[in-house]
Amino acid sequence: MAANLALVDRVGAIAEVRGATPGQIALAWVAAQGAVSIPGTKRRTYLEENVAAADITLTAAELSALDGAVPTGAVTGARDTVEGLARTNH
Repeated sequence: MAANLALVDRVGAIAEVRGATPGQIALAWVAAQGAVSIPGTKRRTYLEENVAAADITLTAAELSALDGAVPTGAVTGARDTVEGLARTNH
């Protein structure tokens, strides 16, 4: 958990400079790679925050910084518990 939170802090540093949330920067980063994300949310405020990420265009320097801050394979641990995976893999 601590290792992953350190990665979030790195994204947060970029977000702070842009006046955005880490989640918005992450969504903009995914979009810049040509992928489509479908973030889940339980609150309207988070939905609005997620939608606002579509208006963020990251610079080449920011994309490079994100790639360096959170390199492929840097996230550790399982995404879900064994029980949770059993419910979704039917």
